Amino acid sequence: MAALGGTLALAGCAPMSHEEAQEKRKADAAGGASAGMATTSIGEGMGKHGTFTVEVSANDGGISWKHDLMQFGGHNIKRSIIPITHSGSEMTTKLTDRAKAIDAITLIDNTQATELVTDSTGKVVGVKVKNPVTGEEAEVKCKAVVLATGGFGSNVDMRVKYNFEMDDKILSTDSVAAQGDGIVMAEKIGAGTIDMEYIQTYPVCDPETGALLYVGDVRLENYGVLVNKEGDRFVQELDRRGVIVKADTLDEVAQAQGVDAEELKKTVDAWNRYCADGKDPDFGYSVEMNTIEEGPYYLMACKPAVHYAMGGLHITPKAEVLTVDAQVIPGLYAAGEVAGHKMGTNRLGSCSMTDIYTFGRIAGKNAASYAK
Repeated sequence: MAALGGTLALAGCAPMSHEEAQEKRKADAAGGASAGMATTSIGEGMGKHGTFTVEVSANDGGISWKHDLMQFGGHNIKRSIIPITHSGSEMTTKLTDRAKAIDAITLIDNTQATELVTDSTGKVVGVKVKNPVTGEEAEVKCKAVVLATGGFGSNVDMRVKYNFEMDDKILSTDSVAAQGDGIVMAEKIGAGTIDMEYIQTYPVCDPETGALLYVGDVRLENYGVLVNKEGDRFVQELDRRGVIVKADTLDEVAQAQGVDAEELKKTVDAWNRYCADGKDPDFGYSVEMNTIEEGPYYLMACKPAVHYAMGGLHITPKAEVLTVDAQVIPGLYAAGEVAGHKMGTNRLGSCSMTDIYTFGRIAGKNAASYAK
């Protein structure tokens, strides 16, 4: 059977041993812009536990995954899976329902964490919270805290603080809630951060809103190419990381989008020859190649938008948050995008879900053990 482990949670596209699958995943993670950083013990831990993460999410969480593998950006083989509904709600809704069904868990809505509380020794012993609707404030006492507050992709000031290129000219695919609040709270009690300057953009986004353009996404469907205004290909469409016009001819669709029609036709002709040869000499297209033949044709405007922050709180492989001096902060853990140094400088596509589930489990397990 195919070996498991890896990205959105499942890796391996051909019969191979678990060790072979892990080596291929590590090679992809270390390649390109990652510059080997994702081969740290933290990054390796994410791949190592990916298989079990999927099994737990399906068996205990009730999440249904599609059985066919997909190849996302930066991967050289198919190893990613997606929810059966093609939607994140398959995960969030079912896991929320699962949590509500457990008597020992209390979910509190309309409550914003504003400050971490520590004792005289520096241990985290609580969280100050505020109801944004009523303004009511309170303090929740506890023995351990797990931060799972996400990244800072929608906080332009924070982006520019660490990477001046990521200014307000670049939109974001992220929720407006991705403000880096958890990072700021932890910094106030001495937590250290790492890799904050590495901010990833997704290449196929709506030019007006920044929203992901999964419909017609050439990176996922493998039935199109990316061209510039001159009508030329300029990138490997599945490399690391709108407006749609439909027309019966390439001339018409090019004119509607302001693209050089003659050059576009040359590009399509060249692409079809590459498909016939089974090889892309220009950029090394890495997935199934499909010709672009008779119309109608669709030409979609897109541009990159901020999608993911590789940087965040500095953690250990046990998800413990470290101080600026690399000392463990007792009682504080972090999981997901709020924690950094797991993805290198440019994460592989679909790895964020693996990160969330894997380090969520690791953080929860170790926090519970610490709190006993």
